Amino acid sequence: MGSDGIETSIEALAARVQVLERDVGVMKGILWHSAGAAPDSPPPAAPQPAPPQPVAPNGWAPPSAPSWGPARAPAWAPAAPGPAAPSLALRDEAKLAGAWFARAGALAVLVGAGFAFKYGIDRGLITEPVRVLVGLLAGLAFVAWGYWARRKGWATFSQAVTAGGIAICYLSVTVANLAYHLISGPVTFGSLVAITAGSAALAYWYDSLALAILATVGGFLTPFLAWQGGKPQGAALYTYVAILDAGVLGLAFFKAWRPLDAVARAGTWILFGVGLSSVGFGVAMGFATAFLLLFVAVPVLANLAPARRDGETSDEADGVLLVASTLAYYGFGMFLLWHHDHADLRGAFTFGLAGAFAGLASLAAVVAPRDRMLRLFLWALSVAAITTAIPLQFHQFAVALGWAGEGLGLTWAGMRARSVTLRTVGAAILGGGGMVAFGRLFDHYTPPHLLVSPASATVLAVIAALGFEAFLFSRDADPESRRLWYPWSAVAANGLAVAWLSAEALAYYHPGLGGLRWQPLQFTLSAIWAIYAGILLGVGVASRQRWARLAALGLFTVTVAKMLVIDLWTLSTGERVLAFIGLGGLLLACSLVYHRFKHLILGDEGEQGSWGASASLTFEPK
Repeated sequence: MGSDGIETSIEALAARVQVLERDVGVMKGILWHSAGAAPDSPPPAAPQPAPPQPVAPNGWAPPSAPSWGPARAPAWAPAAPGPAAPSLALRDEAKLAGAWFARAGALAVLVGAGFAFKYGIDRGLITEPVRVLVGLLAGLAFVAWGYWARRKGWATFSQAVTAGGIAICYLSVTVANLAYHLISGPVTFGSLVAITAGSAALAYWYDSLALAILATVGGFLTPFLAWQGGKPQGAALYTYVAILDAGVLGLAFFKAWRPLDAVARAGTWILFGVGLSSVGFGVAMGFATAFLLLFVAVPVLANLAPARRDGETSDEADGVLLVASTLAYYGFGMFLLWHHDHADLRGAFTFGLAGAFAGLASLAAVVAPRDRMLRLFLWALSVAAITTAIPLQFHQFAVALGWAGEGLGLTWAGMRARSVTLRTVGAAILGGGGMVAFGRLFDHYTPPHLLVSPASATVLAVIAALGFEAFLFSRDADPESRRLWYPWSAVAANGLAVAWLSAEALAYYHPGLGGLRWQPLQFTLSAIWAIYAGILLGVGVASRQRWARLAALGLFTVTVAKMLVIDLWTLSTGERVLAFIGLGGLLLACSLVYHRFKHLILGDEGEQGSWGASASLTFEPK
């Protein structure tokens, strides 16, 4: 293209820019006019005709400017400013007048109706059947009024008025039975059930959680209001509760109303406790188990609820409800076992509960594979049940061994799953087993043979579990976990070993205060502690483990203090000579080791933490 063609194209583009500027000015004027504001700049000039398109000598003509037609705002043009959003104060004012005034008004009308009934009774103006009929008509009128308000779009006002009408209907039927004795218990029960069902239908139709809670509370109060004795009895009560739970939880299923789930659980266990005295052991345990399974199924099925198809799964609130239901079931179960003289089955019952939760967790992995939180809570309940069952089923050292095995298994599983929580729980349970073993060693520990007895084997097994746990933590990929749990586990294993050797010495000499065997016992204890501290120090220096060196120094300090406070005054002359010379020689040997391997010990300072857990915590020399 020549210079003439380029100039022609530039002139055509300039003409199009003029047309665009004209249209933008027209659109600004339209926007200002629609907003009721005057433009800040003068109106655009009258449109000028486009300059004639020059024709090139070779007959080529540039493209003509498009015909723009009626002015219209582009898609990116800002919309006309609408009404300003109400301020926070205005919203609070609207909430107070529109919502709380409606609720307070419905309550006031309900109270006023009660006073009107009392006035009619005192004056003899209204007979009892008429009072009940007036109450029912008033309640139905309120419900109709709520329907009319809902059609007007006044949702909050509609819910408040409807709730007031439902409460008046409940009150009228209850008074007809308990106060006036106009209707029998079964008729009252059927009427209240009908009111509850109608309230639940309105709650679903109006999408109102408040009405649903009112219907649920009314449903759980129905057994008390329908019987003149005030306390329903028998398996019929539990059957009614099961049917009510199915309806309430079904409503909560489709609406994802968690507060309704909480109300249903609370009401169920309260009514279950009320009816315990009127049913046998088998019926009570059967219904309690059915209730628990129903409540466990709720979070599983909630993953299939229409309201949760956006991918939402269980959270901490679901876990809290599940734990609360489990505690209620377990408490009632233990009470029933005690009350019916089956206390010896408490451990088996708890182990069975643990197995049930493990099975439910596996089932949840198939039914709701995305709901990891639910599986976590189910496994946690299983672990808690096992931990509780061990001391109920076993005694003395068997408890320590059971907890040690459980804790070690959880620690290993936490390592495989890379779960900090799981291995922390495992370490805590294993530590509990070690504490139980330590306590039993000094609680009338009398093994039949020195170092060889079932009790000694149990303690050695716990020590081995603690040592293996320390080994696992020394290989942990998490540096924080390795730095914290590895030294503590190793120190706990060695501390329990020293305690076991000391308990064996105590059981062997079995001294009385001031007895002849007191002196050899003290000499033996000092010798055990000093020799063990020396071995531990050698291991710490050779493997460059600072926790071992610190533990050895601490044990040496305790040994020296014991010898100065006790042995110096209680041992014979010969025993004193042997004890102090032996201890002195051992301390000198340890000091020599520190000086001889100073480069190994001080070399750890820059790469180990406060416990001496280096980046690669192994027992191999570096």
